[in-house]
Amino acid sequence: MYLHIGKDISVNSKNVIGIFNIESIEKTNEYQQMLKELDGNVIDIAGERKKTLVLVIENDMKKGYITNILSTTLEKRTKADI
Repeated sequence: MYLHIGKDISVNSKNVIGIFNIESIEKTNEYQQMLKELDGNVIDIAGERKKTLVLVIENDMKKGYITNILSTTLEKRTKADI
């Protein structure tokens, strides 16, 4: 199944590594390390209302999407796929 994460973007839910609330983690060292490891593979589809970081693996590469959809909403969507 696919997970709609905002705008016109959907990702294969099997490729989702994690869904993170940016407000909760943005000041942590782990978040900064995640961004560093993504090395520019972050796509911002949120505009000014950054709510969630969705980590996925596509073609053996980690990629991050920053979206304005709440992490709890995305989590519910993934559970609806089961």
